[in-house]
Amino acid sequence: HTGDVTCVAFSPDGLTIATASWDKTIKLWNASMGQERLTLRGHGGVVSSVAFAQGQDWLATGSWDKNIRLWHISDGRPGIVLSGHAGVVTAVAFGPAGEFLVSGGWDRSIRVWDLKTGQNLSVLEGHTRMVTSVAVSQDGKWIASGSWDKTARLWPRLGGPSITLSGHTG
Repeated sequence: HTGDVTCVAFSPDGLTIATASWDKTIKLWNASMGQERLTLRGHGGVVSSVAFAQGQDWLATGSWDKNIRLWHISDGRPGIVLSGHAGVVTAVAFGPAGEFLVSGGWDRSIRVWDLKTGQNLSVLEGHTRMVTSVAVSQDGKWIASGSWDKTARLWPRLGGPSITLSGHTG
């Protein structure tokens, strides 16, 4: 990378590492040899989040360009671009079977995306500051989020009010 590295992730099989950077690129590395396999280009801003799909050929990346991009990890081909956030996309996470993606960002929202259609299925709102992290439960029924508002929240994926998990004071 020619810029600072913002995030890293291991593929579920442990064979590939993804790194993302201020240089607007994503690099895929052979984890056992430490050799670069591919450089992915397409974002118009800093790449701020990466996530691999379990059992799928997909990598998702979120960026300061307010978009999420999907990439085929086998050969680096670009997939769909998901647009809808009004600010930087700081977090991405796949559902357990790779059928949906969850994203969070500076616009204080969490979005759930259908990966077959590229449609935004729902927008979860309740954080008062930027969302910095998202995670999906193993059964795909729950979404967890963390925010600069000093809270973590638990959301039913199919709708309903969130549960505040914490109120950090630091």
